[in-house]
Amino acid sequence: MSDPYRITDAPAPPRGTEPARPARSFTRLMLWLGIIVGAGVNLATNLTGHTVLGIVAGSVGTLCIILLVVSHVTGRRR
Repeated sequence: MSDPYRITDAPAPPRGTEPARPARSFTRLMLWLGIIVGAGVNLATNLTGHTVLGIVAGSVGTLCIILLVVSHVTGRRR
């Protein structure tokens, strides 16, 4: 009779057979670009006195940072 509570290690897949993740790389690239553009627009608009536009750009940059952290945490290998 098999024990349903028994923990067994599954064999690791052979090296080099992990699927490529180009979609994740593209997403991370876009998030980094969003951070850079958001920070640049935020800086430029705050220097010129357009505070509301600066707040929107800063919010977009902050959202990109949050999404990049979430992407990193969910994509970690265990």
